Amino acid sequence: MIKQGNYVNRPLPWVICASVFLNVLFIVYLVVQTNAINRLESVALEQSPISVEMTQKLTDIERAIGYVGFIHHFKNYVIRRDERYYQLALASYADAVKKVIEFESLTTNNELIVELEIIKRTLDEYRQNLLVAKSQPAEMSVEALDQIVKVDDDPASEALRTLQSSLLPKFEYIHDQTTLELKNLSHLTLLFNLIVAPIIIVVGYFVLSVMRKVHKLGCQLTSILDMSPDGILYISEQGSILQANKKACALLEYSETELKNLPLEQLVTSEYQAFCSHYREHVFNSDKPYAEYKPRRVKALTQSQREIELEIAIASQRVGDENRSVCIIRDMTYHNELKLKAEKDSLTQLLNRWMLDELLQKEIDRCTRSNQSLSLLLVDIDNFKTINDKLGHDMGDAILRETANFLQQSTRSYDHIGRWGGDEFILVCPNLSVKDAETYAHRLLRRYRKLKEISPHNISLSIGIATMSSETINQQTLFKKADVALYHAKNGGKNRFAHSDKLPTRNAQKTRYSRA
Repeated sequence: MIKQGNYVNRPLPWVICASVFLNVLFIVYLVVQTNAINRLESVALEQSPISVEMTQKLTDIERAIGYVGFIHHFKNYVIRRDERYYQLALASYADAVKKVIEFESLTTNNELIVELEIIKRTLDEYRQNLLVAKSQPAEMSVEALDQIVKVDDDPASEALRTLQSSLLPKFEYIHDQTTLELKNLSHLTLLFNLIVAPIIIVVGYFVLSVMRKVHKLGCQLTSILDMSPDGILYISEQGSILQANKKACALLEYSETELKNLPLEQLVTSEYQAFCSHYREHVFNSDKPYAEYKPRRVKALTQSQREIELEIAIASQRVGDENRSVCIIRDMTYHNELKLKAEKDSLTQLLNRWMLDELLQKEIDRCTRSNQSLSLLLVDIDNFKTINDKLGHDMGDAILRETANFLQQSTRSYDHIGRWGGDEFILVCPNLSVKDAETYAHRLLRRYRKLKEISPHNISLSIGIATMSSETINQQTLFKKADVALYHAKNGGKNRFAHSDKLPTRNAQKTRYSRA
């Protein structure tokens, strides 16, 4: 794994240096190219439009004056003396004068303005002669009328040619400048490509190599996450899920897409939402660069609204400028099943001997601290061996289950009851004095004989009682006393109880095991 990391890290300085150099070249190229484009834009957008517009206006003037224009209509009126041509001539005159004025507004060249004045004077002279032609009698011949209204328009024609000639050099200049700038831009682009292309190829090779290695490591990381037996959630500081492995998706019955951007608190039951939010914020608000907290158990809801018990553990660390956390979720179903098997007797579902040892010691410690009493009841089924021998082990198992149910129903919520082994049961009863323990044992014996499942088989209980005192401060001593008391109850005729504190001195050291 270290070799892979080194392989990935070795090309990085070269890639960075090459990238910086490439970026500098690219910036220089952009600056030079931008300046060339600006110059081209100046020619194309500042000079060219004005020249094009002036050319267009000059064309409009020629059209307004010449064919289908003012002079055309003027001559048609002189020849035909038709009122329609007279009106067209007046309208064309006004349009021609307007075009001349518009052209004049586009230039500050005094020479061009003088030429425009010549054209305007010629137009005015034609218009004046149009009015003269209008005033002449209708019977006057065309030749006579033409002599009266004839206008010398050679100066105007020369002025138009002068205007055309003045525009031609501008177009040639624009064409030459545009060609030059485009040529420079083309050379610059070619030079840039020749210099940068090899660098791009080399850098591209290293980048692809690094990307391939990063992709491989990413795939390996994803595989590791997906192979995890626990669910893994990658969470943002706001509590949204950014990534989830396959186990988490299967456990919660969501796809990864559905889990993404889903708040973590939404996955737990309502009673755990506030705790989950506080737990996550507590992790993120830690001053440590890396914070990890012990697992906690919560109840979660799958997408199908099935409730499951989870153990969650959150670790937080800053990634860049943001806090990120990894939440490990573990399904406790199998663990609880194993715990149940480890703590409970499979036949009676009572606590087993190992669990009773642990609970008895805890109760002894607690009662010692609080100076409270504690009684231990050792219960044995009388004549149980006879049941097994005559009626079979199935009946014996049924008697054991009925006895377990009876004892469970007859104990307090804070008492502990378990199967000690064979046909023996043990009851750990906190806050039960000697007198109370005897009363309780007497009640158990009386009620047990009345059970309809028990009475036909002529079986009963024998109970040995030991109550904790200053001399019995450990479970071995307490259990030994209860065992002695049970031996005394058995020898006394069964279906009875005996308390270790009230035994005859001569029996104080005898136990059931000494009978064998």
